[in-house]
Amino acid sequence: MPAFTIRDVSKAAAHAIRERAAAAGKATEAYIREWIEMSAQQPVIKARYTLKAFGPDAAHAHIRREFDSIVGRGLANASEAQANAYKQAARFVELNGPGDRERAIALLVARFEDVFETA
Repeated sequence: MPAFTIRDVSKAAAHAIRERAAAAGKATEAYIREWIEMSAQQPVIKARYTLKAFGPDAAHAHIRREFDSIVGRGLANASEAQANAYKQAARFVELNGPGDRERAIALLVARFEDVFETA
């Protein structure tokens, strides 16, 4: 299994973690390990990404997010169902909360043949 070594933790932070571990009835290492495992299960919220989707009849769409907003988007040759999925996906990309990127991708995958995410 991978191991982490963390240096330069303030005395106050180390003390607080030890107290929380003790309050939970756990060893400090076990407490930190469980916190890491729990944190790793949370959805990743990316600040920058682009979703690209391609469908039949040259249908294509893209939505680009840069930090705090959507900076580029486009849709061409799309059916009504594809256009609706694109609009909903763009809204999720704009919100950019936990799980929103995944919801946007799922909407596009349901209506387009190929969906890609790029940086």
